[in-house]
Amino acid sequence: RNTNSSISKTAILNGSVILGTNVTIMDHAIIRDNVIIEDNTLIGPFSIIGEWHHTYYNDPQNYSNPKTVIGKNSLIRSHSVIYAGCSLGNNFKSGHSIIIRENSSFGIGCMFGNLCQTDEGVKIGNYVRCHSRVFLTGNMEIGEYSCLYPGVITTDVRYPPYGENRTPPRIGSKCIIW
Repeated sequence: RNTNSSISKTAILNGSVILGTNVTIMDHAIIRDNVIIEDNTLIGPFSIIGEWHHTYYNDPQNYSNPKTVIGKNSLIRSHSVIYAGCSLGNNFKSGHSIIIRENSSFGIGCMFGNLCQTDEGVKIGNYVRCHSRVFLTGNMEIGEYSCLYPGVITTDVRYPPYGENRTPPRIGSKCIIW
């Protein structure tokens, strides 16, 4: 589908991209392969949706980009990067210059403020608000209706080790952290 969508002449759409009704893709945005952008969504200028995983650079001929989905009525502001394999629920709103790393998911009605960043595999519940400059460590979970105030940095230990043998942190539902 591509009904009533507006795509800037300077935007780049790679491979198979599915656009819903009334999607706007602004100047110099890049939409990679295997991306679904649902109805009434705006992708701001200089944003990248479905950014390749690091394995692409090792073997681009055999790389297959995981599916990325941006839900209905979402707003992705300028200079944002959303890696492949992510799923953003309906009514997602971002600030400018966010980074959402691979295989992360956000529920419906979430807000991810200016300069926020996740590591890979983050799971965010419905109606979570992360104000500006929040950093979420990899594989962590945040329950629904939680709020992280500006400048919150999460980690699983005081001095994080390198490698896979970590237990990801979890923030329960309806928490406020500042």
